[in-house]
Amino acid sequence: MRPKYGTYLQENGVLKNRLGLTDQAALSAQEADYSKMRYALMQAGLGPKVQTFDLEHLKANHRFLFQDVYEWAGRTRGEVTQIGSDVFLPPPGLKKGETEFLRADLIAPRLEKVFDQLREDQHLRGLSRGEFADKAAALLADVNMAHPFREGNGRTQRAFMEQLGAQAGHRLDFAPITQERMRVDSISAEKGDLRGFQQMFREITDQRQVALMVEAFRHLEREGFNPNSMYIMATQHGQVYEADPVERTTRAAMLITAESKLLVTPAESLQKAIQTENGVRFTANHGRGLVMEM
Repeated sequence: MRPKYGTYLQENGVLKNRLGLTDQAALSAQEADYSKMRYALMQAGLGPKVQTFDLEHLKANHRFLFQDVYEWAGRTRGEVTQIGSDVFLPPPGLKKGETEFLRADLIAPRLEKVFDQLREDQHLRGLSRGEFADKAAALLADVNMAHPFREGNGRTQRAFMEQLGAQAGHRLDFAPITQERMRVDSISAEKGDLRGFQQMFREITDQRQVALMVEAFRHLEREGFNPNSMYIMATQHGQVYEADPVERTTRAAMLITAESKLLVTPAESLQKAIQTENGVRFTANHGRGLVMEM
């Protein structure tokens, strides 16, 4: 007998959870703490041993990260789910804001094709940084649009991409990528514009650019700002920018662009800046060692 559609939610709209929490703020805090702990274990090599870079691998990551909080950890929206004594088929749709993700019954067949292509691409091994960034951007866009889990997709995807990058010879560090940047770039990717994701992967595969953005991130926190509410990105060596300077640290200068993005560049980039009506025009100077490989 086919299970009827059921719900992940308690009557007040909070997700059912192993912790017995009925308050959303309390659940969010506990979920963040547990998943952060599990993420650290994963990065230390103590996570799931599945390294097949397919749907089972993705599910194993989700199960490991959220096993303390949700009974359905590791199960996609397209699978029969059990929470306590309640066995049900999850609702077919999932929508967040204006984005409607892949229908539940299409998740497995769609991701099987995506991961088949990844296997044909040799799991992105042997690529330059630029080539890796372009392929990784397309992969992340596909997996994110599937949004296979009811909750925890972002953290699961980041872990998967870090593991993929490590075996391909490209260390990824998502530390300075803010929630706002991921939100904006995800919406663009949904519409077929992968430039945001491509640029992100170029930045997070260069540890010196990561360090510059992290320095800016921490400075903003000390000043009482919430960096996760901002779109923070790094300049690229040799490119010309026009923006309005707003903050500065020992090594980093921060500027606001016309699109309200926070641009981070080495402080020396502004030494020869030209004043304009919109702030300053300058050529990003990361030094010879930071020329991006395209």
